[in-house]
Amino acid sequence: MVQVEYIRFLYFQQHKSIRAIAREVHCSRKTVRKVLRMEDLRDYKYHLTIPRPKPVMAPYLDIIKAWLDKDKTNPGKQRHTAHRIYERLKAEYGFTGSERSVRRVVHELKKADSQPEVYIPLEFALGEAAQFDWGEAKVYLGNELTSVYLFCMRLCASRVSFIRAYLHPRQEAFFEGHRLAFEFFGGVPRRVIYDNLKQAVKKILTGVKREEQEAFCALKAHYVFQAEFCNPGEGHEKGQVENLLGYSRRNFLVPIPQCASIEELNQLLLDRCLDYAKEHQVPGTQRKIAEVWEEEKPALLPLPPKPFGCYRQVFARADSHSRVRFENNFYSVPMRYARELMNIKAYVDKVEIWAGQELVACHKRLYCIGQQSLDPRHYLDELLRKPRAIANAKPLKGGTCPAAYKALLDELAPQGRDGLIEFKKIIQLESLFGQKVLTKAIKAAMAQNLPKTLVGIRELAAALAKGSSLQPKTTSNLPLPANLIQPARLEHFDTLVKGA
Repeated sequence: MVQVEYIRFLYFQQHKSIRAIAREVHCSRKTVRKVLRMEDLRDYKYHLTIPRPKPVMAPYLDIIKAWLDKDKTNPGKQRHTAHRIYERLKAEYGFTGSERSVRRVVHELKKADSQPEVYIPLEFALGEAAQFDWGEAKVYLGNELTSVYLFCMRLCASRVSFIRAYLHPRQEAFFEGHRLAFEFFGGVPRRVIYDNLKQAVKKILTGVKREEQEAFCALKAHYVFQAEFCNPGEGHEKGQVENLLGYSRRNFLVPIPQCASIEELNQLLLDRCLDYAKEHQVPGTQRKIAEVWEEEKPALLPLPPKPFGCYRQVFARADSHSRVRFENNFYSVPMRYARELMNIKAYVDKVEIWAGQELVACHKRLYCIGQQSLDPRHYLDELLRKPRAIANAKPLKGGTCPAAYKALLDELAPQGRDGLIEFKKIIQLESLFGQKVLTKAIKAAMAQNLPKTLVGIRELAAALAKGSSLQPKTTSNLPLPANLIQPARLEHFDTLVKGA
């Protein structure tokens, strides 16, 4: 542009001839005339009208094009890169040019053979839709670098986001994430947009049709929302949540957080989602996300009276050791259900085992392989019939029952069969007082060094159940204080007399 200005200055101000100007600025007279005829000087650019010759690459252009055309029918992850083309040309055709030349030609051929992707701006009504996706990230749980899966859902109108970390992306985590997300949003969007993940889709049919998983249909029916699925390989169709995944990894999880547990990590993610809503604006507006979110809540569908049961259901038969097998781990059931077909409901953090409509066992979920969760309460009847097994019974050594029960069992088990009989009688008080009160009574008896007998713990549980604030202070293994034991009322027996 400086040269253009100088040429016009010489011609119009100093009235020099075109020949003199061309000699002075070292260009052709044709170029000078072109500058003088221009109406808009900003259009003065050099346009290549004849392609530059490629003396080195020209003999190989047809070969490269043939390879790229064949790639269109190959899997996406097994296609030629520019580096691979360069290596093949050297090995198979004795190519002597540079890799940079090959890269330039491959770029030009791919650009000429493809049309750039064009996106359409979208607008969503309040409460209309949400988008969901899984992501993966690394965090420190304790001192161990652990892979976690991020459940990410975003309301399309207000852009409020919900992120929760799980140790796996199984269906029960998928369901729990939906329940917690809807509770966080304050309602349910009318439709949710997904890719074709296996937790929801059993089979991709023609067009937009999908054969959905039966359990996923139950989730939709419970919350009354519709599912919409992207075209295969077209993740950008849910671009809002795709952007959320990238943003959360770069901003919420950098530097890599160090948390004591997955619960602490999820609280951190929840706090950062709330902070993001307070600090950022809805794109295209001057309003904060949190402000628009408050307007969107009334537009969402109401939450159902009861939350969805976020479990995966499996049926398995208990073996001769009164255990059911689930994901290569074993969970005990009461001995009377040995060899019976059981209904396993696997939640994210626990496993429930049902016999028909009755809950017969509940265990903490195991995620390693080859582990066993054996509740000693399930084996008491059999141990009483087979007392010689008490010394080596695995449920008594590594059993998984409430901590207070386990402490009581550890104290009574050395007494052999008599100790197990007493333990069985004590835990049967659970049906009378409930597990919470009985646990408190056992803890009080252990802490105060009171007798661990049926009578003593029953009376202590009765006092706790009545709301007594009495705290026994004896530290010796003596009978319960008199003020903890209710005096006998013999008049109760009068009701048994005929005619009373």
